[in-house]
Amino acid sequence: MAFCRDCGKSVEADWKFCPNCNASQQSSVTVQDGVIAGDVTVNNLHDIKEAMEQLLAEIGFFKDSSPDELTSEQTQQVEKVLQISDQLVDHGVEVDPWTEIELGNAARLTGKSNHAQRHYLRGLNQFRDTGNLEGEGSSLNNLGLIANERKNLDEAERLHKQSRIIMREIGNRQGEAASLNNLGIIALSRGELSVAEWFFGESRDIKKEIGDYQGAAFSLNNLGVIAKKRGALLEAEQFYQETRIIMREIGNLEGEATSLNNIGDIAIERGELAVAEWFLGESLTINREIGFRKEEAHSLIQLGRIMNLKGENDKAHIMYIEAIKIRREIGIPIDQWFIDNGY
Repeated sequence: MAFCRDCGKSVEADWKFCPNCNASQQSSVTVQDGVIAGDVTVNNLHDIKEAMEQLLAEIGFFKDSSPDELTSEQTQQVEKVLQISDQLVDHGVEVDPWTEIELGNAARLTGKSNHAQRHYLRGLNQFRDTGNLEGEGSSLNNLGLIANERKNLDEAERLHKQSRIIMREIGNRQGEAASLNNLGIIALSRGELSVAEWFFGESRDIKKEIGDYQGAAFSLNNLGVIAKKRGALLEAEQFYQETRIIMREIGNLEGEATSLNNIGDIAIERGELAVAEWFLGESLTINREIGFRKEEAHSLIQLGRIMNLKGENDKAHIMYIEAIKIRREIGIPIDQWFIDNGY
């Protein structure tokens, strides 16, 4: 139900004028600063929907798929799209539910979890009204991610389990695998390693079966984390090596660099410093090439640790300084040891 913006009387969404006060009911939203080439003014639901979908698609949002990260320019574009969506709601306009999911993903990627939750809930309600089980399962999974980010693990688990049941019923293997992986993350957060291992293993098997090799690599990495927590370093290394191979084959340099770091970390724990130095050096090279600063800082800290173990303290000091500078610039908390030692 829409309402007149002037007198508040109920109106139909397609009415151009309010029959009570004769005020214009056409929505007008302006998209500026080259989000789409030039300035665009949209005056009806169809145009608004198409403009928003075009904006989101150009950035990389489509249904339940999203870019891994946003540039500063894309972040500004997303914020403008979210402003448009707020204006539509204010005018009583109902947005397509899949567009609501895309908007939720965009909001979540920019750190606006409350905004994201509102979009996911609106999408969920519309999907349930129309009996769209795929959309319902996707919405529940996304709401579970929000709950997990807020450390509400019981709620997150409930939502992901609901999503998994729906995705399995309709044969959406990709969606089922995503829910399984997310349930594994929750179990890992609780320290339930055997439960987490089962979920990650099931997710990996489905993703391999459907050809989602990147998704399988993420599950393999998580299995490596579990093995490392158990002290099974050889098993962890095998998982990380398998992850690295997949990431290299599909051209995911961030994933390859992270795997190299993980393998290097295990080599340090084994006391294999030369091996560790090689893997961490390879990771550092990739991270610098692609601007993956978080893992660049990790590589530098671990290489500094190796230098200290080798008695090359001056080299370690230089690496630590560079690493801590990067962490401060990108907002990663600094370990207390570095603070205590003047970094």
